[in-house]
Amino acid sequence: MNRALINASSGIVQKPLRYVLYVCESSEDAEAQAKSLPDQIADCKEYANSHGLLLVDEPIQESKSAKKSGNRPLFSQMLKDIEKGKYDAILAWHPERLSRNSLEAGMVVDMVDNGIIKDLRFPTFEFHNDSSGKLTLNMLFALSKQYSEHLSEIVQRGVDSNLEQGKSGGMPKWGYIRDDVSGYYKPDKNFKMIQKGWQMILNGASQMEVYRYWKMNNVERPTKTITPKQTRQELRRLRKHCEPHLPRSILLRNLGTRPQLCRSASSNTKLQANGNRRRIRPSPEDVQKGP
Repeated sequence: MNRALINASSGIVQKPLRYVLYVCESSEDAEAQAKSLPDQIADCKEYANSHGLLLVDEPIQESKSAKKSGNRPLFSQMLKDIEKGKYDAILAWHPERLSRNSLEAGMVVDMVDNGIIKDLRFPTFEFHNDSSGKLTLNMLFALSKQYSEHLSEIVQRGVDSNLEQGKSGGMPKWGYIRDDVSGYYKPDKNFKMIQKGWQMILNGASQMEVYRYWKMNNVERPTKTITPKQTRQELRRLRKHCEPHLPRSILLRNLGTRPQLCRSASSNTKLQANGNRRRIRPSPEDVQKGP
């Protein structure tokens, strides 16, 4: 399709606007993005084909939320590229994909006011680059911000209510599930094997031995199969809480404790009850005695 436009009065051939396709997921959860981002791209490309829009480069896929300003490096770079003349306009699924915070919403509207962004297109909203269109755009940005904040308030209210009733909130801890009736945690199918893995650590097993045991028994996290990296992360959490109470030989050999954390009490470094190191200055008597 020839997208060049001819001005009827002057006969001058005008170059078509160069649109950049920008998609953004409101959640930073990778599994949610796996479906949402391709769906947005498909809708936008279908809209571009039906309206004869010129898309340049590959779609910009943002994995950060638009709720906070300065949180999206790809969005910031896109605005810089528009200022440099790389793109003329933006195609997005909905105005809320561009911004749900006051600062970046104002930046987009200001660039439209000054002609830096020459057009905005959305499959779900008809934008006109005039006073009424910019007023509506501002209202949609404000409504998106209000919806995001109101949703956070609702979630927090539910968490507070559960806590008042003694019920758990958030994602169940590893090895547990939440009872739908009581709202309390209860052991899941992996609980005994996870418990045995911790006992293996206390008995001197290595991290890889525990990982192989869990892998052999198909021990899984709530959303994915456990990996060696996740095993190390879980063991670090265990060390943080158990370090002051475990024999230092076990910590050094199996939990990855650095040697300087396991010096004797007579050395210059001492392990505090909270697991942190505290530098011990020698007394004047010790200095006079020498080594």
